[in-house]
Amino acid sequence: MITPKPSSKKEEIKSTYFLNGISNNNTKIINEVYERFLPSIQKLVIEHQGNNFDALDVFQDGLLILYKKTKISGFEVTSSFHTYFYAVCRFVWFNQLKKTKRIKYDDESNGLFIAEIDIESEITEIEKKKLFDAKLKELSIESQKVLQLSFNKVSIKEIAEIMGYTEAYAKRKNYKAKKELFKLIRSDKQYPDLC
Repeated sequence: MITPKPSSKKEEIKSTYFLNGISNNNTKIINEVYERFLPSIQKLVIEHQGNNFDALDVFQDGLLILYKKTKISGFEVTSSFHTYFYAVCRFVWFNQLKKTKRIKYDDESNGLFIAEIDIESEITEIEKKKLFDAKLKELSIESQKVLQLSFNKVSIKEIAEIMGYTEAYAKRKNYKAKKELFKLIRSDKQYPDLC
């Protein structure tokens, strides 16, 4: 169970409710988080050069970061849920603006509990995953299937059986598909920023 430490008992109960709901992937509670907190994130993003689509991306990235945080033993929130979540989303959005050079942003200047949360590496991981998924979709369906099997630790022998290949061809196909995928990833303009 996650134990937040906001300033009042009422805030603590609400924070626990939302954090446990996110941690347990409770659809009802996650929908409530969207309903209650998405408008403030939309306002933040729109006021800082974004739009509703940007806000939804930021919100979802924020939820993913919180989900990961709730799985860490000893994770605590020392403010209300809304304040903490807003700070996470604000950091995500300003980090995106900084990367697209739309603003200069100093991590130290936001004053919203960012010192308490180490989310920059998690944002980078999300961005790496998005890039990886996008480039994987650029491969042929056959290459995607071979790689998905390989990433799921299916043996080359089993891949050959599933795909109707010889074992030698399955090895070559797997190697060539990986090589093509990594070439696509490395040639993307985002790649240097994510290394």
